Amino acid sequence: MPERIAKFLARSGVCSRREAEELIKQGRIIVNGETVAAPAFLVDGSETVLFDGERIKSKDKTRLWLYHKPAGLVTSHKDEKGRDTVFAHLPVGLPRVISVGRLDLNSEGLLLLTNDGGLSRALELPSNGWSRRYKVKVHGFLDERRLKKLEKGATVDGIAYGPCKITIDSRPKPAAAPVRNGTAAAVPETAPASRTATNAWLTVSLTEGKNREIRKLMASVGLEVARLILRPVSAWFAKTRRSPRGSAENAARTARQPVARGRYGRVPPFPQPYRYRRHDPMRIISGTRRGKKLFAPKNDRIRPTSDRAREALFNILESMLPAPLSEYDFLDVFAGTGAIGLEAASRGARSVTFIDIDLELVKKNAAACRLPKLSYIQKDVRRLPPAARQFNLVFMDAPYNMELSVLTLSKLFEKGWLTDDAIIIVETAKMELLEMPPGLKISRAKAYFYGAARFTFVRVDSEYLKVR
Repeated sequence: MPERIAKFLARSGVCSRREAEELIKQGRIIVNGETVAAPAFLVDGSETVLFDGERIKSKDKTRLWLYHKPAGLVTSHKDEKGRDTVFAHLPVGLPRVISVGRLDLNSEGLLLLTNDGGLSRALELPSNGWSRRYKVKVHGFLDERRLKKLEKGATVDGIAYGPCKITIDSRPKPAAAPVRNGTAAAVPETAPASRTATNAWLTVSLTEGKNREIRKLMASVGLEVARLILRPVSAWFAKTRRSPRGSAENAARTARQPVARGRYGRVPPFPQPYRYRRHDPMRIISGTRRGKKLFAPKNDRIRPTSDRAREALFNILESMLPAPLSEYDFLDVFAGTGAIGLEAASRGARSVTFIDIDLELVKKNAAACRLPKLSYIQKDVRRLPPAARQFNLVFMDAPYNMELSVLTLSKLFEKGWLTDDAIIIVETAKMELLEMPPGLKISRAKAYFYGAARFTFVRVDSEYLKVR
C-alpha cells in the first residue's frame, strides 16, 4: 500500500517525520533517480530510495516492545529542560521507536514502544477499548462517596474526563489515640479511618490517556498522588499477548518479551535467552568444509550461535568488509563450540584463533574439520594477558545479560589485541545494554536481530587514538 515518503523514512529508522520533511526540503532524498520535492510524494517500497546517496532499505515490520519505565525519566525523545529521557536509556542499536502514550516524570511502570505510528495511534484511541490500569498511592482524606462519583466521569478545570473504575486496595489505619497530660484519650467512634489524612493504595482503570489525568482527578477529591505505577495490560492481553481489537491485534503479536506476573507489574529487562537443544543441527554453512557436521554441546552451559544467524552474519561481513576474508586474522572470543571461527576458516580467513576457558569442544570440532592455521588460547577472558599478536576481525559472544561484553571489549582494546582498523562483532541478547568503553565506537547504526540474538558492529575510535 502506498504511503508518504516522510512516513516511509520514519518507518525505516532514518529520522522522524518532521525531520524527514526537512530533509526533503533540502533536496537530500532521491527516489528512482529523481529528487523528491514534496513530503506528500507516495512510495510503495519497491522504489530505490537514496538519502545522501546511500540506499535506504524498505521499512521494518511492525514490532512492539515492553519497557519498565522507572520514575525520574521523561517520556520524550528530547527535553527542553535537559532532563533524562526514556529513549536515552534504551539499548544501543534499537531502531527508532515511539511510545504508546506517555508516563509523566514521576510515574513508573509498563510503557509500550513501537516502530509503527499507526499502531501507536490505534492503541491510544479510547474507542478501541484499551484499558490502562494504574496502581496509585494517595495521601489525604479518603472519601469513598466522592471516589464513586469519579467512576461516572468528571469535569476538572473545564476538561471532561471519561468514566473510570476505582478500587481501594488498602484502607487507611484508624487514627492513633492522642496523648493528653500523659494519658491516651479515646478516639471518638464518629471519626472513621477514611476521614484520617493518611496514605492508601488504589487501583484505577481508564481508557483515556489525557495529560496527568489521574493526578487531576485525585486532586479534585482532595487526594494527592504520591506514587503512580502503570501495571501490565489487562489479564486478557497477558494471556493472549494480543490487543483488544483492530489492526493493533496482529502487530501486538510481535512482542518478543512476555508480560510478567510480578509486583505491580514489573517487566523483566531482558527476554529469555535462546537455549540450544541437542537435536538442533550444527554444520559449516559455506567454504571448503561446507556441510561438515559439528559436535553440539550436551548441556545448556554452552549456547552456540545458530546456523541461520551464522549464515546471516557472514553474508553481512561479505558486503561490508573492504578486503576479502583472506586478508583478516580472525579472533573468536568465548569460542564455545568454535562454530564461528571454523566457519571463518572454511571461508578462507588468513588465520583463526580461539579463546575460551574450556576448549575441549572447540578442538574436537577443529579436528573433525581438519582446517589449517588454527591456534588456541585457553584463558579466562576476564583475565586476558597483553597480546602477543593483533587481530583485525573479532567475534565475541559473551554469556547473555552478565555484563561481560563491555568488560571484554575494554580488555581487548587495553591489552593491545586489536589493530587500529579492527572490526569487532558483538553478539548480545536483544535487549541487553551495550555501552562502548573508551577507545571503541559502534560503526553501524543499525543492529541486526536473529532469534534471541543481536549483532552489533564495533570499530576502534580513531579520534580517541589521536588524543591518546
